[in-house]
Amino acid sequence: MNEHVELTSSSPFGLESVPLWRITSKPLNDKAKARLKSWATDLSTIQVGFSPTCQMHGYSGRWQVEATYEVYRRIQIKDPDYAVFSGMMILEIPANGEGGAGCAFGNLQVQVGNCYAEFEASDRVTDRDA
Repeated sequence: MNEHVELTSSSPFGLESVPLWRITSKPLNDKAKARLKSWATDLSTIQVGFSPTCQMHGYSGRWQVEATYEVYRRIQIKDPDYAVFSGMMILEIPANGEGGAGCAFGNLQVQVGNCYAEFEASDRVTDRDA
């Protein structure tokens, strides 16, 4: 087993290595704690070349969704039958409103006649024109 563990980080001078000694289930000693705290404190909050924020379209985010189907798997749905998806959708849409992607996840409940089914469903959401 390796007697030492090293944490690495980028610094203006290249890679920096911080030895932490052998990993055990015992608490870190004061010297290791001080060294680790010093290393973590010196990490940059913002990395060079990476924007810390990205302007997105106002519709981006997490949405509660519900879709009621009139046709489900080529079956016409008429009262009292139903096919309903309830869940969440997470969207990331560029600021110009073109393109974007996301995912939807939730429960799909279907009742046709005496048959009832409930599914956990998820799917990728894309802009068909992108």
